[in-house]
Amino acid sequence: MDAIQDAVDQVDTMDTASMVIEPGVGMGSIKLGMPMDEVIEILGEPEIRTGSALQYLKGVFAILPGGDTETVGAIMIGDSGGGVLVDAFKCRTQTGIGMGATREKIIESLGEPMTAEDFGEPTSQLKPKPE
Repeated sequence: MDAIQDAVDQVDTMDTASMVIEPGVGMGSIKLGMPMDEVIEILGEPEIRTGSALQYLKGVFAILPGGDTETVGAIMIGDSGGGVLVDAFKCRTQTGIGMGATREKIIESLGEPMTAEDFGEPTSQLKPKPE
């Protein structure tokens, strides 16, 4: 936990506020499907590597590989417990949706989801309808 708190204390060292979240596309210059090596070229070495996953604690996010382990499969942000990582994460969508947004605000901004799954307050997963 000390490493996480130290990274959160330094979160401003990575300019995540300028990285716009594009649902289903990526976050800032990091795009789903791009080579994992390219992520490192753009963001530098992560603070932690777990298998093929790259954890950027100063940015409060992790880049997870897809099934082939060579390309970006997902970008994980914050944490499931709603703790310090959620509060520290500054990225938003173009419409201002970020960590802590209400379900109503998300649907108002992005439209009705294709599927919705609740994991207990305050966590839900809303999957957008394909465009």
